[in-house]
Amino acid sequence: MWDSSGVTRIGLKYYECTYHLGDFDFDYTLADSSAGEVECVNYALRAMNLPPAANSDIHTMIGVSLPETFRRLTREANQTRSDEFVELFIKRADEVMLNYIVLFDSSGLPSNN
Repeated sequence: MWDSSGVTRIGLKYYECTYHLGDFDFDYTLADSSAGEVECVNYALRAMNLPPAANSDIHTMIGVSLPETFRRLTREANQTRSDEFVELFIKRADEVMLNYIVLFDSSGLPSNN
């Protein structure tokens, strides 16, 4: 059992805990960034003179690493091309991703605000 001071009780003994890092799953837990994922994946593919991927195919890649996303969507295993895809994805994400994020309200549903 935890209390708000960061102390845990196990049996009758108390242990103080210090937290340095928190980890949580962002996509589909706190927010929906799938529209931004679609934009960034297809931006990178187009910049590499590859055909865009279907939205539904990209949605299945959310949570998969970017190099693996590239490999699965293109069937290419070339490391240099994969690195280029990652670089282009991140470049575009830095430009537009925040505009595409829809935060969920406390019910876990997208908020209209």
